[in-house]
Amino acid sequence: MFLVKGKDLWEVECKMHFSWCLRKMLKLRHVLQVLVPSRVSTVRRIWDEIREPRSKVRWHRLVWFGFNVPRHSVVLWMSILNRLPTFDRLQGKGMILENHCILCEAGAESRNHLFADCLFSRHIWNSILGMCGLTRRMLDWEGELNWLCTCLKGKSLIVFILRLAWCSYVYFIWEERNLRRYRGHSRDCNSVLACVKEVVNTRVQKKSIRLDTVNSNLYAVWGIS
Repeated sequence: MFLVKGKDLWEVECKMHFSWCLRKMLKLRHVLQVLVPSRVSTVRRIWDEIREPRSKVRWHRLVWFGFNVPRHSVVLWMSILNRLPTFDRLQGKGMILENHCILCEAGAESRNHLFADCLFSRHIWNSILGMCGLTRRMLDWEGELNWLCTCLKGKSLIVFILRLAWCSYVYFIWEERNLRRYRGHSRDCNSVLACVKEVVNTRVQKKSIRLDTVNSNLYAVWGIS
């Protein structure tokens, strides 16, 4: 969208080096003219014209932030809204009869159990907290989400790592669940934790970080080069 910043959207020439999404939007300007009869000239104003304004949810910075992994954020977003097809939801629709957690075999699968109560998952998240120098233990789903929303503020390295790690943690737990249920493959806790570490490592390297004592320790623990 930055390609048309400061220009009249209706007059911008569609060029081949534009992204597919932008080229498609420019070719559909005649549809936009019906939706936006006032012929506003910027993407932001068009968005303001057609959207339904709502207040921000308190967890939006946990899901959408700079240097995030989009597919991880989408899975986290769906989990917060409780829209992932966990077995408790499928059972409620009459699609399955039995419901058990395939990760720990110790409870029924639900959003809350899978990401917070399951012993397999809790071990991984508690390990992540320990790698960030935190001695606290994981709470239940609502409690952990509330703690994250309350405490992960600002632009420090540890806040960035915890946001990334939380997104990746939820994504890889969901991925592990699907691998076991539908492909018959499984990984241990250390392997899933290694996946989270790899994401954090890759994303942190793209940022410019001031290496004071605290940040240097985080680099060492997470194996960031």
